Amino acid sequence: MFQTHLLDLATDPGQFNPIQDLAVEGRMVGLLEEALLANQAPPEQYERLGLSSP
Repeated sequence: MFQTHLLDLATDPGQFNPIQDLAVEGRMVGLLEEALLANQAPPEQYERLGLSSP
């Protein structure tokens, strides 16, 4: 099963407390998809990250 592991290094530099917030996760996935599209990432990159290619 695919899981994300989001961390806030500013407030948790030891990386002990993953962020478990669906809204934050959704926002980060959206930003990642925008960056992939803007950089013309190949379909394999989307697949590797568990995302649907555009």
